[in-house]
Amino acid sequence: MEEWDVEDLSMHSELPKSTSFTSFSEETKPTWMKSGLAEEIEAPSFWTQLFAAVHREATERRRTWKEVLIEICVPLMCVACTSLLWCYFGDEYGPEESYVNYTYPLPNTGIIPHSSFFCYNESMINSDGSQNFIPGLLPCSQAPFIADCSGEEDQIPVKGLCTDIKKKPVLSFAGYAMAFLNEIPKLDDIFLLHWAASKQRVSLEYGEAYRDAGIFLVDRLSSLTVTGSLLIGPAANVPPLLVKYFQSASIYFDLVYAGTFDNITELQENIARGGVFAVININAMTAEKFDVEIRMDEKSIPPPGTIINIEYSGGVNGQAGEIYIVSGFLTLQTMLYDFYLKEVKRIPFNKSHFTPYVISMGSIAYSSPKLIHLSGMLVAFAIVLSLMYPVTLLHDVAWWRKSYGFGKSWKLWG
Repeated sequence: MEEWDVEDLSMHSELPKSTSFTSFSEETKPTWMKSGLAEEIEAPSFWTQLFAAVHREATERRRTWKEVLIEICVPLMCVACTSLLWCYFGDEYGPEESYVNYTYPLPNTGIIPHSSFFCYNESMINSDGSQNFIPGLLPCSQAPFIADCSGEEDQIPVKGLCTDIKKKPVLSFAGYAMAFLNEIPKLDDIFLLHWAASKQRVSLEYGEAYRDAGIFLVDRLSSLTVTGSLLIGPAANVPPLLVKYFQSASIYFDLVYAGTFDNITELQENIARGGVFAVININAMTAEKFDVEIRMDEKSIPPPGTIINIEYSGGVNGQAGEIYIVSGFLTLQTMLYDFYLKEVKRIPFNKSHFTPYVISMGSIAYSSPKLIHLSGMLVAFAIVLSLMYPVTLLHDVAWWRKSYGFGKSWKLWG
């Protein structure tokens, strides 16, 4: 091997710094770089590493025994607190309920003449100079009750509509729609109740606040306040006598009837303008086929998949069936059935008419843990408390800094 002297190395001192040299391979590695001790040591087994890790963790845990004790006690404390709360709140019991007395001989139906609780203010003068008049109602001067005529009438087609100030027909209808056996209300009663509810707004401030936040709550009161026009179509599928049948069965039908529509585009334009009470979409109404859809406003009837009551604990699912009564859906459905059986199917008179009744199903006795029923509020309360602590700390820090700054300012000025 050729040897390099110092002079030769100085000659190559200006080599590029990127110049690299190949490392020794296994065949050319010098003997002084090999060790027999490295070949004799084997890698530790899995169990050896596991036991070593457990031993190391146990040693660290013995040094921090206070933290270990806290980790053991905290879950036990949570279980103990939950058990105490469970025992404190106890169970909620509901008795067996039935809304119809099937054995008592007297009738127990809820046939209520809703229109008898309404009157009109005859002292009002219309824009054409004529005296105010609402067909089918008594003037308030002749009504056997004290009338309440307050409210806004911009969204309803009649003027001067008044209600019994004591009976409060709107709230009574919403509260007892399914309290006992009910005959499905007439279409004129539905119109009067909806107009009065829209005029009086029946304490819907909380609903408006939720809707402003993007949350749509559908209940009996929100369903009652929906007013607007009634559309029937498509025009090619509407039987010639259907509109006449509605006009003969309802005094106020012409006040809300907005005509027929020819296609979906025309219907969408009418809906986009707002103020639509319901749409009767007739796909087929012949002697061979009955295919009719009743579309309501989203504040009248929610989509079927969203009728969920989180407070349901073993009885009547509140405000699920009642919505179909107060919204007018069952009224329109009954009128379409009657028309179809009488005018289209031509069933004999003694079989063409029937009076359907609706009622909530009874409920069996039940019991449910009250803690589960109130757990949502308790969790929210705990979250609020947990958020208050850091906010209080930040407030203290801000106050301390401001006080410290004022102190420094006073010192500088002083």
